[in-house]
Amino acid sequence: MKKATKTFLSICFACTMATGAVADQVVLKNGDRLTGEVVRKTEGGLVFKTKYAGEVTIDWAEVLKLETDAAVRLELGDGGQKVGKLGFEGAETVVEDDGGMKKIALEQIAAINPPEKPHLKISGQLNFGLTQDRGNTDEDVLHVDGETTFRWPDDRLRFAFDADFEKNDGERTKQEVDFLALYDHFIDEKWFWANGLKLEHDDFADLNLRTTITSGVGYQFYETEQTELSVQGGPGYLWEDFDEAKDQDYIVGLWALRFSHLIWPEWKLRAFHNHNFTQSLEDTDDFIFESSTGLRVPLFGNFQTTFQFDYDHDNAPGADADKDDYTYRLTAGYVW
Repeated sequence: MKKATKTFLSICFACTMATGAVADQVVLKNGDRLTGEVVRKTEGGLVFKTKYAGEVTIDWAEVLKLETDAAVRLELGDGGQKVGKLGFEGAETVVEDDGGMKKIALEQIAAINPPEKPHLKISGQLNFGLTQDRGNTDEDVLHVDGETTFRWPDDRLRFAFDADFEKNDGERTKQEVDFLALYDHFIDEKWFWANGLKLEHDDFADLNLRTTITSGVGYQFYETEQTELSVQGGPGYLWEDFDEAKDQDYIVGLWALRFSHLIWPEWKLRAFHNHNFTQSLEDTDDFIFESSTGLRVPLFGNFQTTFQFDYDHDNAPGADADKDDYTYRLTAGYVW
């Protein structure tokens, strides 16, 4: 009888140990250890479910180690994602996925089991600037710009336009219109195949129409609500139709950068800088540099104001046109 009792207790102990082994574990910096189930991790902390206290929220800064029995979805600070089991080896946190065991810093984890992202995300903005002077100066200045982005899990489609019109004493003194269409197909989480079409018209720079078609590769460093940073480059072809200067077309190389960062999340202040460099591959002296740098400030609701500085340089402009163009701009707009 005693032997049977010992055997029974041994089986119960083994079952208990097995049950404990399959539970998720969290170890806190003060030495406390909890077993249960990881529900999710968000900005509010780690939500952990225990049998004896239900769901509890733990300050993520107090978490020393985390181990999961089943695979969880991880969202990293650089915008990347992983699916796998979390564990630890000594002081190192590791994640196990199809590619094996990989080390990962606990502070890199931005979210665990985040809500599923929608299949299609649409974002964009529309901005206006209008100035009217009457009296000693009779001048009208109108600026309109906007963009919208359609983002699928593996594809991104972006349209943007920019237009400036000016009149001085009833005579038109500026008329510029740009249109941009970009299609990116993501090969993996970071690398994408980049394709673009750009149309430009500048009535007072002797430019009827400049058409640029490009194709190349890009790399997405960050794509989060706080930070977006990407670069791309590749070959293309450019056609220029001038009023007076000789029309031309040639092969080009394109480099582009797109950056925005929420520098003050509480106030939603966002700094941004975008530029592109187009270099003729037939004449090293023929290149175009265009950039926009500024700060977006929320007003109320979805309305915003933008302080922006644009600098463009065309090293081979049309007849009687300047190489450099500087613009300081203040606009109000709507973001979605």
